[in-house]
Amino acid sequence: MRARPPTEDPTCPICSKPVRSGASEVSEHGELIHTRCRSQHLQLRAIEEVGRAQKAQERAATLLNDAERRRAVHPSDVSPASSTHPVNATGFVLVGRVRSWNPGTRELRLSGGSPFSVPDEVSMPPLTHETSVTVIGYYVNRAQPWIVTEVHLSPTFG
Repeated sequence: MRARPPTEDPTCPICSKPVRSGASEVSEHGELIHTRCRSQHLQLRAIEEVGRAQKAQERAATLLNDAERRRAVHPSDVSPASSTHPVNATGFVLVGRVRSWNPGTRELRLSGGSPFSVPDEVSMPPLTHETSVTVIGYYVNRAQPWIVTEVHLSPTFG
């Protein structure tokens, strides 16, 4: 049996078949990819992202319902700072993991985010790196830092 001569065509990193000129694109990593493979790959990624977004929305709704239930059962747990929002403020509720917490400066950072300022009157649960939390507060004209009025430990989801 005779060996096949080596092919000059590069191999598509998605389907592992040779890529011939005219039916390909250059990927963001500089590789030649079949146009059809790239299109299908992007469609699958988009579908996965929609699924992730739907799960995040469901999680947010669950957390908001939990917060409402807590307030109904324990109205005294609400921080006094939460009632002192300026008139021109916009409220926020964020869920994330703690990247850092400095009790001296009262600066809180969540993964991938900017610093939050936590006033002295806001009680803080015990926080360590990667603790999952729900942060509630406000900002004025998107000026940094955002002001935190409540911090709650959040259940960890897989």
